[in-house]
Amino acid sequence: MVELVDKKVFLSTTALEEFWDKNAKNGVFLGEWCKLYDRKQEYEKLKFDTLEYLWIKKDNIDEGIKYCEEIYPKVLNKLVFILNKQHNLDKDYLYWDILLKPWLTIYIQIIYDKYRHIKLAYEKYNSIYTYVLSEKSYQCIYIPVQFLSQVMNKDAYNLQLYSQIIRFLNIECTEIDFNIKTDEIYLKTKVSNKEIVLRTISRIFNKIFNKYTILIANPSFKQESIKKIFHLWLKSGFLFSFNNFKYDIDVKYDRNLQLRHKLFTIDDQDKSFENLVFNTFVYNFPILYLEGYSNFNEKVHNLNIPIPDMIYTSQLIHSNEIFKFYVADNYSKFIKCYGQHGGGYGVDVINIPEEIEKNYADIYFSYGWKEESKVRPLSMAPFSNDKITDNGEINLILNSMSRYFYKFTYQPESTKGGISLKNIQLFLNNLRNVYKVSVRLYLYDFQLNTKKILLNDNKLLSLDNETSYSQKLISSRLNIFSHFSTGHLESLSINKPTIIVIPADVYHFRDNAKPYIQKLKDANILFDNPIEASEFVDNVYGHIDTWWLSDKVQKVREEFCYLYSRTSENWADEWIKEFTSILENDARK
Repeated sequence: MVELVDKKVFLSTTALEEFWDKNAKNGVFLGEWCKLYDRKQEYEKLKFDTLEYLWIKKDNIDEGIKYCEEIYPKVLNKLVFILNKQHNLDKDYLYWDILLKPWLTIYIQIIYDKYRHIKLAYEKYNSIYTYVLSEKSYQCIYIPVQFLSQVMNKDAYNLQLYSQIIRFLNIECTEIDFNIKTDEIYLKTKVSNKEIVLRTISRIFNKIFNKYTILIANPSFKQESIKKIFHLWLKSGFLFSFNNFKYDIDVKYDRNLQLRHKLFTIDDQDKSFENLVFNTFVYNFPILYLEGYSNFNEKVHNLNIPIPDMIYTSQLIHSNEIFKFYVADNYSKFIKCYGQHGGGYGVDVINIPEEIEKNYADIYFSYGWKEESKVRPLSMAPFSNDKITDNGEINLILNSMSRYFYKFTYQPESTKGGISLKNIQLFLNNLRNVYKVSVRLYLYDFQLNTKKILLNDNKLLSLDNETSYSQKLISSRLNIFSHFSTGHLESLSINKPTIIVIPADVYHFRDNAKPYIQKLKDANILFDNPIEASEFVDNVYGHIDTWWLSDKVQKVREEFCYLYSRTSENWADEWIKEFTSILENDARK
């Protein structure tokens, strides 16, 4: 690095080149997210340094999670007071915890990440200056999913967050107006006729034939979901009713910046991180929970959704505001059950969505693993009953993460996502033989340009996102995954030859999962060295069943699936038995 004593250093925080000082003699990119693949020639001209990424080392992630967990109750306690007073309520901590935790947990972590990297740049260089977004260009956030979408997809919104933090820390900066396409501030939910019919009929039959009501809300059945829902409904004698909490609600509000400054500007002299969080709330606290709260809450009440004895879901606490308002208002009136819906659950050292869901639930159902008294295994329906075939193809399934940090994880994210992609490039480039490799890209690319990067390495590479995911999974000779996810669990559960290729020192597993991770490695199912993985594929591709159907590999696969991807042909019977037992014993006791 160039000696920078007594020299100002320009800090670039995002990939928006309008906010780069291209005439700066000395500069630093805050992270790899600033450098888009298509703009390589531009950023290489600048000869800027790139700040190291803080969340590479496990110890740093551990400390970051711990710190944010300590901050969360302090922030929420203040919000409970502020929101109760503003809305003339007397709601308890748990009410607001259920309503806000899925968003607030992630929000604190995102602000902390940006705060720490800016502080690191400030401490590492003697004198930094930067360009920030003018406050009149800021946009407000209506609902939590809009916030996460903006963080994961929009450079301009990340610039807004960085700008707020830079101003708060009194770092030298110049304001620039920027025309941001602002999302219209409203919430509009619609329900289909199919949803209405299923909801109504299942409720009527349940009321006629049962004294209990178990409400299933978005259970995340992977394939033929309607067929599985009807199977469970009929098999149980109409014990289950179904409601995905989709209703026709259309509400729209204006932000009240005067009110927001009054509520969230606590002390200009207090430069603590906790105060920074409140300072950033002025623009980023969801309108739904402030200006829109009373009207939306009334609309949810007016839906008159019946109170069941139990609710089971595996998605809605993160994404459905009607569901969150309903549960927060009635949490003591029914048993709350939640189900796993991700491949890192039970395996990652700490999995943030898993922690949020377990916090919400009285009973938490896993794919097979146990942890604490509330976590129980529950078999899922088989991923597919279609015939397994072999078309001789290698099906390589890739994942992609946002360029910007969006939560603490012991898996590839932000800068670590680039490490994962390079890992797969090494794997592909070191295959000795010519195979029919079909690459399935992730649904979102986040301006990473993964397709172009891979094709630059191998122009003959086949990319296929058209064939259905399930069809590709059951018809390929070998499924290869670049990541730990639900996908590799599905592939293992249908007994399809499966290999997982992950970068070393990026994934970190909880202690009780490590023995089973090691068994996957010993069986050549899991590799953290891409060269060894490609050599193994070269060796077994022509006689893959010799490896895959061996007693050793099948034993490891069956043991792993029993703990982390348990399925059963009799899954409906198991669900009925388990839920009935919980009702009779009342899990809340």
